[in-house]
Order: sequence, then C-alpha cells, then structure tokens
Amino acid sequence: MSTPSSQLELLGVGMASFLLMTAVVVLVSPLGSTEVTSQQRFKPSAAAVAEGSDALRVTLDCRDKKSAHYFDLDKGISAVASDAWDIGCKRHRILLPGGKELPKWYRYRMAAHHLEPLGKEYDVRTSEGGHVRVRPEAYYCEDGSAGCITLRYSIVAPVLPPPTSSLTYP
Repeated sequence: MSTPSSQLELLGVGMASFLLMTAVVVLVSPLGSTEVTSQQRFKPSAAAVAEGSDALRVTLDCRDKKSAHYFDLDKGISAVASDAWDIGCKRHRILLPGGKELPKWYRYRMAAHHLEPLGKEYDVRTSEGGHVRVRPEAYYCEDGSAGCITLRYSIVAPVLPPPTSSLTYP
C-alpha cells in the first residue's frame, strides 16, 4: 500500500518523465539542424545566407516604426522602396508589393507578450517573375528586442533569362 508521500514522489517522477519526453518531441524536427525555435534570436543581415543545398535564411531589421525594410528574394539582398522588391517588413507586419501583407503568420502569446511564428510556408511571386516559398521563423533580434523577422526561403521556380538569340528559318 502506498502512502500519500510516495504517491507524490511517483507523480514527480512521472511528471519529470513526461516533461523530458515532451522536450525531446519539441526539439526533433523534419528539417534537421536548420530548424529554429521561436525563442532563437538572430542578428539582422543585408544578404541571405545559404541554409543547406536549397534554402536561404535572412533576418530583416523591422524595428523602425516609421519606415519599412525591403528585400529582393531573387538576388538575396536588401532593397530600397524605389527598387523592385519582393518582401518587406515593418515591426510585425510582413509586406508584399501592391499594398498586400502576408496573412497572419504568427501566434501571440499574451501571458508572455511574445510573438511565435506558426511555421507555415507561403508562396511569393517575385518582382522578376520567380516563385519563392517563404517561412517566417523568428521575430526577435540578437539583443532580445522585438522586430527582427527571420525568414527561411527557397526558390521554387527561378527567373529564366531571356533568350540570347532568336531562331530564324530559311
């Protein structure tokens, strides 16, 4: 017969096992070591960095409340509003050309006052005619401040160069 204190000890061991199994499940991902958690923080970058053989990652500095940050996904570099750009950001909003925005890409954790990416992928048509798949991965900067949106993306259909010659028939 077990006593109330031994039942509590068993409950403690059972809870610890549950938490350990939960932690293992949360950390295992189908993308392997390139997967990030919503708690990770990144330093803003002006150019995309290769992540494996077919993906790129960039962190956009979206902290300015008055102006947006723009990025050219085909070229993998920052852009200005007057140039052709594919994606932009202003605080928590992810902007698309034509006044559009990426649909709700995050969940807000009210108790922690924390934005957490949903892990969804979005298809984006680039200004040069390419097709890119984008997944927001994080919202926090290296120093812990809010407003650095980290995007992982892959080019699904690259921009094709124009033909270099025309065919003529005699």
